[in-house]
Amino acid sequence: MRAIWRLLLTAGYAWLVYHRARDLAGTSPLWGAWVIIELSVTGIVIAILWAPVLGEKVSGSLTSTLIEDTGIIPRNRLVAWITRLQARGWYRAALLFCFFEGLRKPDAIHPALLGLQCVRPGSVLEKAFAREVFRYNHVKHAVKAWQILRDRHAYDPPPHPCPEVEMVLRRLRQKPTAPQAPVALPKSPIPVRLARNSSIRLFDKSVARTPPATHTEPPATQTPPDSCSTPSERS
Repeated sequence: MRAIWRLLLTAGYAWLVYHRARDLAGTSPLWGAWVIIELSVTGIVIAILWAPVLGEKVSGSLTSTLIEDTGIIPRNRLVAWITRLQARGWYRAALLFCFFEGLRKPDAIHPALLGLQCVRPGSVLEKAFAREVFRYNHVKHAVKAWQILRDRHAYDPPPHPCPEVEMVLRRLRQKPTAPQAPVALPKSPIPVRLARNSSIRLFDKSVARTPPATHTEPPATQTPPDSCSTPSERS
């Protein structure tokens, strides 16, 4: 709804610029100044309308997981009425209030999420609500909508613009591979012991080996006589 208003006002601004530029020739300078002020103020209003869209396109890849809808259903009067009608089994009336809630908050996920809970499984409305829920960058609800579209409606949605959601969907798209039978390999032959070549020598046996060094004890030395010993002991 907001996009339609943006497009209509932008088209009206372009029409105003065209007519003012055509009528500006041959007029007084005062009228020219008024036209410049009018187009400047109107252009600022149009820029304010398109600023959120351009800002989201520029910074969406960096802050998509931080500013997107959390998927929590708010508590207001319309949501309370929808919950009561669902509890009583009046799903058609609940769908009507879901439509009104979607008009009030076109950028929120909870109107489509509540509508998906009210429709009959396998119906056209379920497919429409599931495709609407799949557009949002919420992993849990996007996976649920993708499973509904694939299992009940045989429809494979295009790749999701959110990298986090698309990563989870790629894992779910992978089909489990069947276990393969073990490959039978031939037995290795018994290793043959090679004969030693007698002409190859590592050491020259003709060189006489030096005998290993033996440990020799030092000769015993005579100790000097003790001054306290007796003459008989000294002799």
